[in-house]
Amino acid sequence: MVKLDPYGEQTEAKHEYFQDYFYKWVVILGQAKYYKNLIYVDSFSNAGEYVDGSYGSPIIALKSISAFIRKNEYAPIFHVYLNDYDCERVEHLRKLISDINLPTGINIDFKCMKANDHVDYVLKKIKNINMKKSFFFIDPYKVADNVIKLEKIVAILNEENYSELIFNHMVNDTVRNIKTYPEKYLPFYKGLTRDHLDEYKSEDYNKLIIEHVLRSCKGESRVFTASYPFYNSKNTELYYLLIFTRNQIGFNKIKESLWKVSDGLLMHKNEAQSSTQISLFETCENEVSKCLTEYTISTKVDELKEILISEFSDKMVSIEDILDFVEKETIFHKGHVKKRTLKPLEAQGLIKVVKSKRRKAFLYPSGTVIQFRANTKDSMF
Repeated sequence: MVKLDPYGEQTEAKHEYFQDYFYKWVVILGQAKYYKNLIYVDSFSNAGEYVDGSYGSPIIALKSISAFIRKNEYAPIFHVYLNDYDCERVEHLRKLISDINLPTGINIDFKCMKANDHVDYVLKKIKNINMKKSFFFIDPYKVADNVIKLEKIVAILNEENYSELIFNHMVNDTVRNIKTYPEKYLPFYKGLTRDHLDEYKSEDYNKLIIEHVLRSCKGESRVFTASYPFYNSKNTELYYLLIFTRNQIGFNKIKESLWKVSDGLLMHKNEAQSSTQISLFETCENEVSKCLTEYTISTKVDELKEILISEFSDKMVSIEDILDFVEKETIFHKGHVKKRTLKPLEAQGLIKVVKSKRRKAFLYPSGTVIQFRANTKDSMF
């Protein structure tokens, strides 16, 4: 009989985020008409449930897909690839799914193999599927022994695969052991060497490793990336959810899910710890060497005011350019811009509208041009 894992608070938070974003992904692409095949891949499926009966990611994904199919007469074919290196877990998952009344239009492929081999298997299987979009959820148990290698992550993100990816990177284990056991960990970080480690203090390994992973995965492609840290009650970073997408709409849906699930807290911390920390959010849309941008920001929307003032100091900017900047380069989404940011800035005399149409009917409508005050101590124009 398979041994089920306990359902921890951080796992629950991770699944809440995954469920919210994945369902948005299914609905948006499922209604797009162009995509005739949607693919979900879970290379660390586990047993599908936990000791307390809570569902794991495979069941969450299948329930989201099922809900969409039942609400839409015309839906794409869903190809679901589930895998775990523990065959008893796979059989438990298979039985669990067989007891669920799934609608037609869902093809499920079960495998029991190492995760790296499973990624190769899936990429080969979906290579000739046309009009497709893929969603990979890579959520390993630990960073060593059975984790996905970086080259596999890069292969998933290859443009021809049309993939989006959520990758749970178990950074704490790496930080604690990488210099002591480099032969065990460095093979999973292609391009990272002992020389790189020697240039950093151990407390800075976290940043080094995350930046290396992000740069390796981005390659030279146009990709948006978000990193979302999870802490324990002792304020130790356990892992990061790294989210990759090529689509700006998808990127903003990611951010909406983060704000919705976390209620504006841009990191997850065990409830026993006060929520006073800040988090790192990175975006990229061109070549890595030109566009890697980092923002370390607090959870308050007020921070967006400072970001905009710094970016557009003493400039005249269209509302379209402001929205585009916020969507591409910050943790915030366009719903935070007009009423919650620009309107207070105007009331404070930090910006002024120099061109606008139908101002009374709409708040900063299309075509509006805004003058930002120079970033000085003066409070008014």
